[in-house]
Order: sequence, then structure tokens, then C-alpha cells
Amino acid sequence: MSEATKRGAGGTWGRAGVALVLGWAALAVLFARPAAAEPVLIDFETLSGPSWFTGAQPPVTLRETTVSGGQILTAVNGLSADRTTVYGTNGIYCPGCKPVLTIEVAEPVAELSFTLMNGTIYNLPYVIQDNVGHSQTVWIKPVGQGGVARIRLAGGNIRMVTVRMAYNLGTIFGFYIDDIGYEVPDLGFTVSVGAFVPSNAVRGGPTVSCLPPAAAGAAGHDWPGKSGRSGPPVF
Repeated sequence: MSEATKRGAGGTWGRAGVALVLGWAALAVLFARPAAAEPVLIDFETLSGPSWFTGAQPPVTLRETTVSGGQILTAVNGLSADRTTVYGTNGIYCPGCKPVLTIEVAEPVAELSFTLMNGTIYNLPYVIQDNVGHSQTVWIKPVGQGGVARIRLAGGNIRMVTVRMAYNLGTIFGFYIDDIGYEVPDLGFTVSVGAFVPSNAVRGGPTVSCLPPAAAGAAGHDWPGKSGRSGPPVF
């Protein structure tokens, strides 16, 4: 075979090889699908604290999730709803603690949930707000009746959530959060034909939409202001 013929054959196979690679690339794009979201759960169990308040701590960051405004506590005295490690705040017994607990994630997520526990002996309303502008109010039973609610936020593009009592009573406040959960979508792609298309992972986001709240005025002590009584709640 002449050198010209060899070059011609090589050129033909070279073009065929390129066409084959491009064909597989097209199939890879056709059959590619978004990778599964990665679930994240912040349950504070890698940390431990005292069983009662001693004072506010610097913000706590776990798995790119930061909580601030309160203190890490373990097996809290009188908190029957959760005997594990939680994050709480109290205006009387926790020097430096704030009336608002804040949850922040590193990147926006589409959905976020957490457990919220009342720290008082009264049925009280709590307000949950996000950075997008959603606001929800949920009533929670007294601490002695296992007062707890699972809060769910959904709607997208949420990076920060705040939790507070609905009533502004100065230093009269007390509540806890635990089990913060959300999913981090991986916007890279997996391919079902054996090819792999690399891409950078991009995080997705939380939003606000509480699960059905505990009924207001359930058995137990009502908030004094609701029935015309005066005086602060007892902690």
C-alpha cells in the first residue's frame, strides 16, 4: 500500500473515530439525568452540653449549617419531648441568649424542616420566617405536655430561617430546636449509557410552609393574655 493510500485510510478512520465519539457524546447528553439530592440532617449528636442553661455560645456550624442565638444542651431538665442534644434559648436563665434563633445554610435549598419545642408551661404561638418573605405561626403545647411541632419550609431559594415567640415580652422566652433536615441537590449529571459528564456540584434551597400546627388552646395552660389574665408565663 502506498504512503498516500495509508494516509488516506488513516484520515478516513480518524474522521470515523471522531464521528463515533461525537455520537456517544450525543447519547450521553440524551440519556443524562440530574444526580440524586443529598439528604442532610443536623441532629447535634456530635456535640454535648450541660443539662441546663449557662450562657450563650458563639454560632455553631455543622455541615455548612449554622445556628445562632442560643446554647447547645444535652438531656435538658424538664424537656421530656427530646432527651438528646438540642439547641435552645431562654431569656431568664441563659445570659446573652437571644429571643430569636436563626438557622442559616451555606447555599439556598428547596425545602427545610426542623423540630421546634416549647420551653414554657403555656400554649404559645411561635413565628417562623425565611429570607424569601414567607411567615408562618404555629401554636405549641406546654413543655410539660411534650409540646413539640415539626416545622416544614418549602418553596425554594431559602438560606435563612428565624424562629421566635409571637409575643414580645422582653426577657420572657424559652424554646428549643433539633433535627434540622434538608436536601442539597447535585446539579451535576449521571449518564445511563456508561458515559460520565463532569460538572460542578451546585447547592439548591429551603423555604417556609409549616406542617399542620398544634391546635391553639389545647389542654394545658393557655397564654395569660388570651383569657384576659395578666402576668408572664412561668418557665
